[in-house]
Amino acid sequence: MNERAANMASSVNGMHRIFVYGTLKRGQPNHFHMENRQRGVTQFISTALTETTYPLVISTMWNLPFLLYAPGKGQQILGEIFDIDDTFLEWLDEFEGHPEMYVRDKINVNLVSNGANSLKTCENLGKTECWTYFLKKFPDEMLDLENLSSYDSFGDHNRIYKPEEDQLSRSNVEESLRN
Repeated sequence: MNERAANMASSVNGMHRIFVYGTLKRGQPNHFHMENRQRGVTQFISTALTETTYPLVISTMWNLPFLLYAPGKGQQILGEIFDIDDTFLEWLDEFEGHPEMYVRDKINVNLVSNGANSLKTCENLGKTECWTYFLKKFPDEMLDLENLSSYDSFGDHNRIYKPEEDQLSRSNVEESLRN
């Protein structure tokens, strides 16, 4: 089965469940994309916590959040679940550089109360499977970076997301990760 067919087989009524953990979350710098109906249909479902631990780090000169594909390392990640249609999924794959930079993969998450903003306030409300975007090819040194359980561009880490459009390109990010 090709990737497109597999994507369609995993959807219900053309909707896909996606787990976002970085700049696309509500209140973050790129969330406006999630509300742009010209890109497709999105609907917020719940906050959620990954079942498996992963490293969530901030890196590059743009202070990008990366979910590293290193299951069992890092922490459980607090993020948000959205249902999105096929059109938005296609746009999101392009936005995330799938499959050249980030790789979209399935994970299991626990739904938590929508007021949860930290691991201490999570109340488990069930489980679901979602797509998310991982950085699967990364320098080993990235595993030594500070691991976050929840990303906030304006957090205590003082590493505000800096998306200088003239410099923020897939090739520049890939080059930055190699250096």
